[in-house]
Amino acid sequence: MDTKAAPLWKDKYPISEADHVNHLDTLSAIHEFGSKLPRHEADAKAYEDYKKDRLTESAAHHYNGLKAAHAVGDMDTAHRYGIMFSLAMKAMGKSPHDELPDEVANKAKYEPTGITKFKPHKSDLFTLTKDKDHESNG
Repeated sequence: MDTKAAPLWKDKYPISEADHVNHLDTLSAIHEFGSKLPRHEADAKAYEDYKKDRLTESAAHHYNGLKAAHAVGDMDTAHRYGIMFSLAMKAMGKSPHDELPDEVANKAKYEPTGITKFKPHKSDLFTLTKDKDHESNG
């Protein structure tokens, strides 16, 4: 995984890719003007929505990698994907041992499945760091 610092949105919120800024600005505007939230609350809500979506995408990526590696008998790679899948699920507040959540299953349908060599996902930064400053209060 890349060791350089993650880009920031609004010089405050870590994001997985710099080109996600426009998407976050749009989400924030929707919350600010559509839901009549103050700007700082709209930004926080947009970031939480973004983070949830990216964690879901990361879990789907690792779930597919786990299945593909297991199917070809590469247990070392399957183990790596399993660890990252477990971390992504826990970061989402879900148990990795329960039934696959619908949102992860739906994302997994559209992820490439031919991955058998371990490849991290860009949104793994949300599973590997504890974002205490930006955690939801609810």
